[in-house]
Amino acid sequence: MSRVSPHIDIGDLCLPESDATLQARLFHAVRDKIVHGLWPLAGKLPSTRKLALELNLSRNTVIATYEQLLCEGYIESQRGSGFYVSLELPEHYLNPNNTAETPASHRELKQDINRSFAPGIPDLAQFPLKKWQRYLQRHSSRTHILGNSDLQGVLELRSALSSYLASSRSVVCRPEQIIITSGAQQGLAIAALAILQRDEKILLEQPGYVQADKVMSLVDAQKCYVNVSPFKGVNIEQIITSEAKALYITPSNQYPMGTTINSEQRLKLIDWASQRKRWIIEDDYDSEFQFAHRPHTSLQGLAAQIGLDNCVIYIGSFSKVMFNGLRLGYIKPNTKQC
Repeated sequence: MSRVSPHIDIGDLCLPESDATLQARLFHAVRDKIVHGLWPLAGKLPSTRKLALELNLSRNTVIATYEQLLCEGYIESQRGSGFYVSLELPEHYLNPNNTAETPASHRELKQDINRSFAPGIPDLAQFPLKKWQRYLQRHSSRTHILGNSDLQGVLELRSALSSYLASSRSVVCRPEQIIITSGAQQGLAIAALAILQRDEKILLEQPGYVQADKVMSLVDAQKCYVNVSPFKGVNIEQIITSEAKALYITPSNQYPMGTTINSEQRLKLIDWASQRKRWIIEDDYDSEFQFAHRPHTSLQGLAAQIGLDNCVIYIGSFSKVMFNGLRLGYIKPNTKQC
């Protein structure tokens, strides 16, 4: 079986200035790329003909250089295939702080990220790939999608999303009030930048979504934490006695505890935000999936029913109903922000 290895591009390889022979200078240039991890282990080297042409050297010089690298253990030769960077390099040239991973470890990491029951990963095998490919082919010839579009996102998508959110989550919004984002994390960053000044307090769930914590660090917010208990869920009393400027919450399926907030608790949070001029950032990331009962009305939709939705910013994404690699999310700011 032939080896599946990355092909190494010549890139910026050049011969160092010195009085040494061309072969010695080429040897040191290639060796430096290998020992510093710039050329990956098991990577396939450029052919002798190609390297000679690119560097304006004789092919015999390149062949002699490769043979020297082979003798010293930096590269390996495969008959009929070419030369490859050795998986085990001479130890006295290795920097222990610069160990490079083999391609095999990269493949294992990729498989591990999308393993079954990995957090945030839907069953990718169930996605209708053939239908998705048909839609891509149908629309890929539309030249107008290659140019600039509305800063808030394509109007047709926002219109469809507005109807979907109204019917499935009771979210009250118009297409012009929706902003399409590169995933929910960007939506969270936009919300935080819009409502928080430097060092203003925001309540985060603990345990909670790690990326939300990172976003708040990036915007220099002062992070406070509200306890989330198994089965009982988020501590509502701790929230309504807080002086924080904003609250980030996942009410429909708290991550990672899996608890939900009922309608009575949601109304308490809406009242807290309205009376104290606070903000609620509702991350409705996983609301479509419920097993025990029908999904609760979104915080934003519940607040809109009583005319208090100005304090709620609604965030969602297509990562669970579609797939994570799509990196497509959305945010519905409050009416005053739109």
